[in-house]
Amino acid sequence: MLAVSDQARAKPTADWTKAVRTYAGDPYAASFLASIQQNASSGIHGSGQIAVNVTVTSVAAQKIVITGCVDTSAVKIVDSTGKSIKAPNQPGSYWRFPQTVTLYKYAVKDAPKSGGWLVSEIKSNLQKSC
Repeated sequence: MLAVSDQARAKPTADWTKAVRTYAGDPYAASFLASIQQNASSGIHGSGQIAVNVTVTSVAAQKIVITGCVDTSAVKIVDSTGKSIKAPNQPGSYWRFPQTVTLYKYAVKDAPKSGGWLVSEIKSNLQKSC
């Protein structure tokens, strides 16, 4: 999902539905697709890769929780004119921030490439740096 996110940011005008739904379920998939579509209509796009350092913190029969640090310092975000619109590295928009990702087990027929596990929830804390 992280690679798809990087690719979608670079080319938001493409249809990312199939790629996103390969690795993400709702509500996250719907939210992500809406955000990419909004960027496309506004001419916003980016480049660079997000880096993560994660730990599995909880495993249950149908749910896995992963926590870690997301590093967006190598990501560039620009408007339709090519001007940077990346928020400053400060509370509320830290470039490195803690995040919790929850994956749920779906029927393998609905997510065969991921074995049924799909990212369904992501919670970021942009008020804290890591």
